[in-house]
Amino acid sequence: MKPDTFKKEIQQGKIPPVCLLYGEEALLVQEMLDLIRKKVLGKGDPSMGYEVFYGADADASTVIQAVRTVPLFGGTKLVVVKEIDRMPDPQKERFLEYIKDPVQEACLVMTSVKPDMRKRFFAQLQKQWPAVQFYHPYDEEQTAKWIRSYLKQQGYRIDDKGVSLLLEAHGRELQVLQNELQKLMLYKGSPGEISFSDVNEVSGHSRGFNSFELADAICDKDLGEALKILSHLVEEGTHPLMILSALAAKFRKLWLGKELEREGRSDQEILRSLNVRYKEKRFLRQLQGFQEPEIAHHYLQLVAIDESIKSGGNRHQIWIETMIQRICKGPLSL
Repeated sequence: MKPDTFKKEIQQGKIPPVCLLYGEEALLVQEMLDLIRKKVLGKGDPSMGYEVFYGADADASTVIQAVRTVPLFGGTKLVVVKEIDRMPDPQKERFLEYIKDPVQEACLVMTSVKPDMRKRFFAQLQKQWPAVQFYHPYDEEQTAKWIRSYLKQQGYRIDDKGVSLLLEAHGRELQVLQNELQKLMLYKGSPGEISFSDVNEVSGHSRGFNSFELADAICDKDLGEALKILSHLVEEGTHPLMILSALAAKFRKLWLGKELEREGRSDQEILRSLNVRYKEKRFLRQLQGFQEPEIAHHYLQLVAIDESIKSGGNRHQIWIETMIQRICKGPLSL
């Protein structure tokens, strides 16, 4: 089930007795969990009729007993099991009988980052009850809309260049962006306009140490700067897949830029079409620094490294460093 469809059902008070919320976008999972909690518990004491367990520590029998225990003063019982994928398989399968005939006066919510839907428990669960995936669904334009919407709810506005700087500095992960927006609101003190200079003052100082600035340094073909940023990212524990994601996004944008060039579009038309509102000249220089075959070659490299990491390879730092050196060397002989 799609998140928007599920959200509408919850808002209408259609609370399923069992559901699974999963995916890498933790903020969206938490927002949906908060909405369910609000609808189930209303304005009553949040400690009444509400229990939380963690998959790595919980016993399935204890959770099922908690779900079957109706609140003393009536109403719907809400039980949450976070990180259900970390519960051993034999324990998870003890839920299979329960989900065939769950308590209608209760709601059992399970959350997970990356459940294996091929396994018996998850396969059976999603056949019978809503399994809602929350991932990074937003491109830059949609993320920009989310930023504006989030701020609008708090009484703030933000200019286009401020939004672009946030995206350049922090990417599209909503939890990270929410943290930055909260810092900006605290900085402003009262609702109103958030400008580019505000974002630069509060949120721009960390630009040199994130995956998107690494992608820019690589596409500038500045080997020294790229390796320096990579070193900081490794020290900070940045996951290699986040680095590859930022690079892939950059090369996709360059590829689209090349397509627009072939169509005879002007620089300004290219910038508008690709929603580049910050560091425009830098992007145009990067666009001129690559030929289409180069972009395709480097993108395939990224895909290969991504697959190697996901299959369990542990030499990702060497692979990424080697790829950076090849990109920064200059034009390839293809």
